[in-house]
Amino acid sequence: MSHTNHPSLQLGIELLLQGNEQEAQMAWLDALSSLGEVEASEFLLKLAESLVIEGNKQKDLGNWWLAWVLYRYACENLPSLENWLQALKASLQAAVNSSESDLEPDWEALGQCLEMLTAQKFTIAPEIVPLLFTSLEILRSQYPQSLENLDVDTYYYLGLLYRREHKIYEAIAAYQEAVNLAPERLEIYENLIEGLIILANSGLQIHSDWRNVTEIYLQVCHELNALNASDPQLIQTAIPQSIPQSIPQCHWSAASLRVKSYLMSGMYDQALTYFLELESQIYANPDWLSAEDWRSLYLNLLFLVPFLRDDPVLNGQLFDFIGDHSRQSWLQNFFDDHPQFQFTPKILTNTASQSPPHKSLRIGIMSGLLRRHSVAWCSKDWLFELAKIAPDTHFYLTAQFPADEITQQFEQLGDRLYKMQATSEERQIAEITQQLINDDLDVLIDLDAMMNNLHAPIMAAKPAKHCISWAGFASPYLTQNNYFLGDRHLLPPEVEPHFVERLLRMPDSYVAMQELASVPIDRQAVRQSLGIAPEQLVYLTISAGHKFNPATASAIAQILQRVPNSVLLHKGKGELEVIKGIYEQACDRYHVDCGRIKFLPPRTKTEEEHRSTYQLADILLDSYPYNSCTHSLEAFWQGLPVVTIVGAQMFSRFGYSFFQTLGIQEGIAWNWEEYVQWGERLGKDRDLRESLSIALYQAKQPETLSPLWNPSKFAQDLYDLLLRL
Repeated sequence: MSHTNHPSLQLGIELLLQGNEQEAQMAWLDALSSLGEVEASEFLLKLAESLVIEGNKQKDLGNWWLAWVLYRYACENLPSLENWLQALKASLQAAVNSSESDLEPDWEALGQCLEMLTAQKFTIAPEIVPLLFTSLEILRSQYPQSLENLDVDTYYYLGLLYRREHKIYEAIAAYQEAVNLAPERLEIYENLIEGLIILANSGLQIHSDWRNVTEIYLQVCHELNALNASDPQLIQTAIPQSIPQSIPQCHWSAASLRVKSYLMSGMYDQALTYFLELESQIYANPDWLSAEDWRSLYLNLLFLVPFLRDDPVLNGQLFDFIGDHSRQSWLQNFFDDHPQFQFTPKILTNTASQSPPHKSLRIGIMSGLLRRHSVAWCSKDWLFELAKIAPDTHFYLTAQFPADEITQQFEQLGDRLYKMQATSEERQIAEITQQLINDDLDVLIDLDAMMNNLHAPIMAAKPAKHCISWAGFASPYLTQNNYFLGDRHLLPPEVEPHFVERLLRMPDSYVAMQELASVPIDRQAVRQSLGIAPEQLVYLTISAGHKFNPATASAIAQILQRVPNSVLLHKGKGELEVIKGIYEQACDRYHVDCGRIKFLPPRTKTEEEHRSTYQLADILLDSYPYNSCTHSLEAFWQGLPVVTIVGAQMFSRFGYSFFQTLGIQEGIAWNWEEYVQWGERLGKDRDLRESLSIALYQAKQPETLSPLWNPSKFAQDLYDLLLRL
């Protein structure tokens, strides 16, 4: 008979169920006395597994105290986090359900769970997490004092776990407890701010809290720098060695986050001031920055630059400078740790493939945004058309999130959609890179660029014969061996010297889509509910805080002054009181009643509900220096005239690209004065507005279909372009 099926094993469990604990223990000890060392270990493992199985049965029967006894004996032989959690939950349920007031939770089990949580960090199995959260919720409601005196590491890793499970409020509460206990722990500030950003993006008015935390974070960095300068030995005792930040330079990440907090709030002038200060420090002191500092600047600061400054020369210099130092630091470190991947040189080399292209191009599409996101809305139609033309088109999902209906459309491609399995960022990068190399792609198209933390090292590894970043965001500024895909309107010849990647241009627009559905509404009824009279003209601007600035507010106030019987609907995330204050200053300057500006809720449940907003308006006023992209497309789709200002950088030419592709010139401004003039002219000229609406309607008809609404043409044009490579 196998030792794992020893009769004493089950006998002991039966005795335990009868309440004869001493006899149960004796039965198991007798069995162990006759086994060798290896067999004894296997016996104890089997015993623990059997105890858990029986504990689960008793739990299902509602016998919580008996289940707890079984789980505790299992913990003695297999003290895993899952077993301790089962014991904790069973004891909690037994205490809560019992009429005996002296029955309490298993406090030792709680201590073991929290200790293991801290030690295991992100190696916790997903199926254990709900059990942990359920136990913590019971403790918090029934025994609130039991969670008051946890140590800083436990609070911190609880925060990380809550964040991983999208429990943002709980994560923020845990981080706040942690930072109160250890205000010098910089990584806690980073995660706390991340949680606040998520809440701000959901439309909550917590921007002042966000800014305050970034200011505290920056102040702590300055104090630590001063401490380090006065006595480097003191810093070693104040900061645990496990913290990844480089202490003498720790303010770089904090400074970037401060710029972001002010910009996203709508405080453009302050954000620009802080950005220019930070930029000058970066150029003056590049040797002060660690690899982690360069990584933070590359992934965080560069995203903000196009919203702050329309200057392809200065912006390109900064992107190239940070991109170059990123290559030499954190990207180089990744490739040193993963020698199986080749680090593509920055300078153009002979990139002629050693093997000919496949009969049908093998194309890879890489994105973590194949869901309800602007990147997916702007690309999914032409992506599916491209997949029809090139049957060997494969998709690589570089993020882990619950699938929505857009994700499900891609999932219908079956084995043509690859989902990464790794959980840590470094392993995810290695997994995706290796999969791309294994798939022997002719072309890889990256839809996310700097919006995805994983993509820079992947693109630097050049895992396909030709690697292309799409103009969903900025070019990566990493290597001349790769490409950046836009169109001839976004990327005129004069900007070419300011890029690192080689430029590819679509013949029409860099984007095409088939439809942008919306929920029908009663236009007059909703306008009336907003206090808008039937005869009033309605302008609309959809500008989140990072796309809003005093110059825009000034131009809008001038338009309202010149078109007296008009109102503005403002929609967008940001700190409402700050944005209102900027509008009030502009309205006072031009003697406009600020009551003519009405603020809509910044968020709706779905994009289809959001698009109903355009049905309320007569004209969309675009943003600058970062044009709206999806919003302009939505307005054009619904036949709404748009006023856009064209700048020098790619991001201020989105609207221009759409206008040119539609064949419309009315509404294109090259400076703020022309912007105001077009706003006035379109506001006063009903016939012009109607003619533009007719032209936009005709652009969607099959016989006069614009390339902007023709994803099949876009896909064919793109495929032909890829063939020419």
